[in-house]
Amino acid sequence: MTNIYEAPKTMSDFNLADFTSKSPQSIYSAQKKLEAAIEAYGMACDAYGIAEGEYRLGLSKEIMALKKAGEPVSIIGQMANGLVSALKTKSLIAEGQVKKLRFLIEAYTQRINAIKFIARGAETLGG
Repeated sequence: MTNIYEAPKTMSDFNLADFTSKSPQSIYSAQKKLEAAIEAYGMACDAYGIAEGEYRLGLSKEIMALKKAGEPVSIIGQMANGLVSALKTKSLIAEGQVKKLRFLIEAYTQRINAIKFIARGAETLGG
């Protein structure tokens, strides 16, 4: 699988002098990374859905158990949240991964559009 988090290594990756001759390869490379990011995004969304479901189910169970135990209503929510904090952490991490991948997909989309724009401009100028 392609490393979807790979960043440019040197400033030569941004050299516009030979950019137009490499634009098809650049578009292809960015497109492959975009496809990998979209696939990873789908998997991250699934993981987030599962983690959030586990958290909500765990929270509901804890609330019911605390009500049956006769705990004061005013503190049941806080106590239940404390008891399922590991599940909440898992859910928050999964949500963060989804947001990070959404940002990455947008970045690759913008990169592809920029490459196409620059290549069109170079063709217009006779480059």
